[in-house]
Amino acid sequence: MITKQLADSIGPRPSALVFICCSAVLAAAACSTEAPTGAWGTPVVTAVGNPADLSPPIGAYARHVDRAEFGRHRYTKIAAGHSSVCGIRDDGQLLCAGEVSKFTDWPIFDTQTERIGGQFVDVAVGGGTVCGLLADRTLRCGGMNDYRQAEPPNGTYKQIVVTGGHACALATDGTLACWGSNQYGGSEVPDGAYIHITAIGALSCAVAVDSSIACWGIDEYGQTEVPDGTYTQVAPGHRHACAIATHGAVECWGTNEYGQTDAPSGTYTQLTSGGEHSCALRTDGVIACWGSNEYGQTDAPSGTYTQIVGDQLSNCALDERGAIACWGYNESLRLDAPAGVFTQVSPGGLNCALTADNRADCWAELRPDFDDPSSSDLLNSAEDWIYR
Repeated sequence: MITKQLADSIGPRPSALVFICCSAVLAAAACSTEAPTGAWGTPVVTAVGNPADLSPPIGAYARHVDRAEFGRHRYTKIAAGHSSVCGIRDDGQLLCAGEVSKFTDWPIFDTQTERIGGQFVDVAVGGGTVCGLLADRTLRCGGMNDYRQAEPPNGTYKQIVVTGGHACALATDGTLACWGSNQYGGSEVPDGAYIHITAIGALSCAVAVDSSIACWGIDEYGQTEVPDGTYTQVAPGHRHACAIATHGAVECWGTNEYGQTDAPSGTYTQLTSGGEHSCALRTDGVIACWGSNEYGQTDAPSGTYTQIVGDQLSNCALDERGAIACWGYNESLRLDAPAGVFTQVSPGGLNCALTADNRADCWAELRPDFDDPSSSDLLNSAEDWIYR
């Protein structure tokens, strides 16, 4: 079962129903019992920051498509959320399919995209919200906006992360900016210059230019109390966090209720953390996992791998041949990865990957009524999910 502490750490807790993102055990979204307005409408709650400094909506630059059209294109990058997937097409256009359309009046503007010249270089999806980074380094967001997490500040940026209820970005000058819910201080960013930012739930961490780490947000178990040292990567969980030190070893801090901070010895090149577990890729390509194994999320497969990614209760990795292996919680058959050769995996409630020819391949459980356009089930309606 999901612990109360894990649920609390995800962020502002919504009412029990209304939007499909609220029904998922793994969703990090902050949902509302009233349909929130779009990024250009009146927000449901007060935002952190000055509304006069907000960027225009993403709808003027991107467009929402159905699952059939999404599968017809080639992409340079994809990003999957619990029930949405967005991809940067090879011409720079951003296409999205799934639940992001349920939280905004997303206009379909092919010609406007071309007229404005919006060329995206990065995209992040989380909690029903999508944010994209344009080639001019400005941000555009859309989708769920109950905490104004779809209203980024002006400025120029080089990285974006989106999680339940809030989002953060790394500015081109190395400073940090966060917006949306500030329930746990998630929008109160530390001073300094940074080179990378990451977040899960209500906890965010960033690697500074001097290779130190700063974490902020929820801190009930010391997960923002980073040990002294220099690091190359950081991966926050819900009640713990881990980082790869410059000498290659993994250091962890926060609660150790399930052994989350008992990182195995050795040297590592990649790291990912979930709700109560972490996994890392050794220098020899072997995967090591530790922490809670309630759903098999630390039962790493044998073999050697080149990439590892994860979310709250499951993980996926690419082996040396480009094949995908997934393990952990198998909600909606999310572990049943397709056969083939892939170059990128993006985990979420909806797992997606890029094929060797840059096509998007997404997988989830499909009910018999999936292709029935009259179905009232949002999770399985013909417009809202991708299938291979």
